[in-house]
Amino acid sequence: MNNLFLNVYLFICLFYYALYIMKETFKRRRCPPRCSKGSRCDRKTKKNKTRRCQPIIKKLKQTPRSNKSTPSPKKLKQTPRSNKSTPPPKMSRYAKFYNIADKVELSTKEQLKLSSKKIKEKVHNNIISELNSSNKYKIGDILFIGDDETPFAIVDEKNGKFTFAVHENPENLPFGRMLNKVKEHNVKYQKIFESELGNLRELFIPVDEEDIIDAYKNEGIY
Repeated sequence: MNNLFLNVYLFICLFYYALYIMKETFKRRRCPPRCSKGSRCDRKTKKNKTRRCQPIIKKLKQTPRSNKSTPSPKKLKQTPRSNKSTPPPKMSRYAKFYNIADKVELSTKEQLKLSSKKIKEKVHNNIISELNSSNKYKIGDILFIGDDETPFAIVDEKNGKFTFAVHENPENLPFGRMLNKVKEHNVKYQKIFESELGNLRELFIPVDEEDIIDAYKNEGIY
């Protein structure tokens, strides 16, 4: 009887001992109860090897490559060339010579009634009226007005209306303050020298005709 209880007792002890051995063996094969932060259990190890906690390696997200290519530098816009060409210079115009003495002079009766100053004023007004009464007169034209001191005049313009200028030496009429206007309107005087003065030629060109023509040529108005 005593042997039976002893045997049962030994069997129970062996049984619990075996369970203990199995439990410890099982614990060794498992990961530690708590892995450190940032690690995980490695389950890919072989059966005979003890499983261990492996650090977790985070995969960096790769930024997808953009399909957009690097923009090429902007091309500078070329300013289109203007189609406007430089306007051609004005065509040359030959000055005309007009004898208007009969149209502007006062009669003998009128001259006797007026002072010399009044006579000049009235003749001046008559010349202005004649120039603006017709469109045949142009800037730079030469006029014979019949005055004793200044028999010749040149057509001028002021404020959109024709006027005139005089000079003691008629061959110098296109010069002085009139020269720029004459050049601006591209007026030439060759025909006046050659054929238009008629019997008044010697009065307009008293001496040194060649020198006077050379002066006109040098200024580009011959």
